[in-house]
Amino acid sequence: MKDKLLLNIYVPAAGKTIEIRVERSMHVKGLNKLLSDYFTGLGNSEFIPEDSAVLCDSGTGEVYRGESCVGALGLKNGSTILFI
Repeated sequence: MKDKLLLNIYVPAAGKTIEIRVERSMHVKGLNKLLSDYFTGLGNSEFIPEDSAVLCDSGTGEVYRGESCVGALGLKNGSTILFI
């Protein structure tokens, strides 16, 4: 499973954290779309992502660039990132 990462995605607007396993080669924009589709599909009003939703570092608040691969962000299994 070295080609995959288990990430904690914290969504402040919903006050929830979800775990997701993704390929290290996945682009940030692909993960962003995956998460947007997931939360939109839930159909509740806790969090409905807009087109401007971004992923960012939970410690620094740095917004991850869409062209970057998840594996190039320095994340490890269990890392937490924000989806806002």
